[in-house]
Amino acid sequence: MYQVLLVDDDRIDLEGLARLLPWERLRMQVRGVASDAYEALDFAAEHPVDVLVTDIKLPVMTGLELAERVVKLHPGVSILFVSAYEDFHFAKMAIALNASGYVTKPYDDRELIAALERIAGELDKARQRKPMLVGNAIRQWLEGTIEEGALTTALGEYGLALRAASPVVAIAEVDDVWQMNADPVHPFHGRAGEAARRVVLACGEEGLPLACPLDNHRVGIVTDRTDAAAALEALVRRVADREPFTVTVGIGGAVRPDADARAACLQAADALSCKLFYGKNRTIDIRTAPQAHQSNAADLDELFEALFVAASGYDLPRVDDGVEALFRYAAELNGRIRANHFIMFALSKLDAYLHTHRVELLDLPGTDWQAFDLLARLETIAEMKSWFRRRLFEVSELLHARKQRKGRLIEEVEAFVRTRLAERLTLRDVADRFAFSPNYFGQLFREETGEKFNDYLTRLRIEKARELLQDPKLKVFEVAHRVGFKKIANFSVQFKTAYGLSPGDYRKQC
Repeated sequence: MYQVLLVDDDRIDLEGLARLLPWERLRMQVRGVASDAYEALDFAAEHPVDVLVTDIKLPVMTGLELAERVVKLHPGVSILFVSAYEDFHFAKMAIALNASGYVTKPYDDRELIAALERIAGELDKARQRKPMLVGNAIRQWLEGTIEEGALTTALGEYGLALRAASPVVAIAEVDDVWQMNADPVHPFHGRAGEAARRVVLACGEEGLPLACPLDNHRVGIVTDRTDAAAALEALVRRVADREPFTVTVGIGGAVRPDADARAACLQAADALSCKLFYGKNRTIDIRTAPQAHQSNAADLDELFEALFVAASGYDLPRVDDGVEALFRYAAELNGRIRANHFIMFALSKLDAYLHTHRVELLDLPGTDWQAFDLLARLETIAEMKSWFRRRLFEVSELLHARKQRKGRLIEEVEAFVRTRLAERLTLRDVADRFAFSPNYFGQLFREETGEKFNDYLTRLRIEKARELLQDPKLKVFEVAHRVGFKKIANFSVQFKTAYGLSPGDYRKQC
């Protein structure tokens, strides 16, 4: 229900507005009524207001002035002005305030209801966009691409704010994503991103509204609550009670005024790296984690990085050396971690790495849910090392084979495109021809060529046009049509952008 504040110095009109309109059908609730602007401001300062319906002519302070002040208190408020004056000056000022409606007295109830229905529709759209837009602003701040002032402005547009000078940054990570993706009967099988969105909703329910997905299994959280640690622990419990998965929350440091939020975000990620030592379904505060655990986690990250680089490069000797180094380090940690905890940790790292290559664990030969169940029962480091080495060799072989197939695929795509430059050709057309989804094909093409497909297509057309322009028998518009440009003006712009000359001037130099 949207909260409504009614303001009119005419008591009869005010009573009629409050009692006679179908507020419940409009999904609105009259939370406050006031007969002057100062009374209305007092109410707005203490209560949420989604819709302000106010007369323009009020004693002492006008409805226009009232609206300006309420907007500062509630930036997302919708304003409906009512007035006994059909005055263009008032209407113009209402437009300047971005008012949602202007109704003149004596008003027809149908006109007023229609205006309120329109406002409700606008608020619905804003409410649907709010999580995405707020999330984008928070993510950009955590990544360091916008400053705190820009974040404050963005949050203010949706009635949110950072009240503390030094907010705390945390990251909630969905636990055991690899198991979720490997188990075909898991409710979120293949839907880790949806699980992250459920965590964002849980954050809002727990009084942590400044949250956003960071990737398909992590959620960034910014909180200015004095009881931040307790609130994050409550979030962990809420998710465990309601969802078929758990989360672990890494708590970073506080962001000092005018400081870069990225440092606090990296600290939260470092805290999550200590999950191997602390366990999951809990909070881990970087400020209290022993330095030894932080150092061990950093060392392991470096070992995994070197191992995955070797696997991606199809360097099998280095893969073997990397596995040896990794499990040698694990043996040194014996006593601080259990062996099966370590292999599950290694498997989660492998799963995250494979996802960067759009590969699933189950894509590996001979790998199924029963194989993972067997793995969980292995007891010695030696057994686990043998199993993990075999998986890494399979990963390296799989990625190498895919690279070779991709190379051949791109060659076939280029041959297909070059013979059809004169046709109307889109990314979807080519993706359909080679049985890919447009999004995946576009990403694949850019990864393999370093160029967007549309940029590539334009470049081929312009290069072919330069070749054809050397034939004096062909007119410029004929050349344009032969390479797929239907509008000569567009062709000229693209050609000049590529070669610094118009097609006609280029021909003169031939």
